[in-house]
Amino acid sequence: MNAPWYDIVLKHTSAPQAVDLKNQIVEDGLILDKDFEWRWTQSVWDEMTGVTPSQTKFSFCEEKMAVFYQLKWQIST
Repeated sequence: MNAPWYDIVLKHTSAPQAVDLKNQIVEDGLILDKDFEWRWTQSVWDEMTGVTPSQTKFSFCEEKMAVFYQLKWQIST
């Protein structure tokens, strides 16, 4: 059985912002596809719900890292 991953979703992010945040995590020493995963999705229009904003999703294998980055980015934005 796989361990759970802990997600952070940042809405209204651009592709360059998402890459900068990913690079920040790598510079902090975490390993992509081992310690965390990430995905950026551009905004889309849906006839039923309207605009779904662009977003970046980070998934961490450790809850403490997800909480750390969520707090760090909340303070800096």
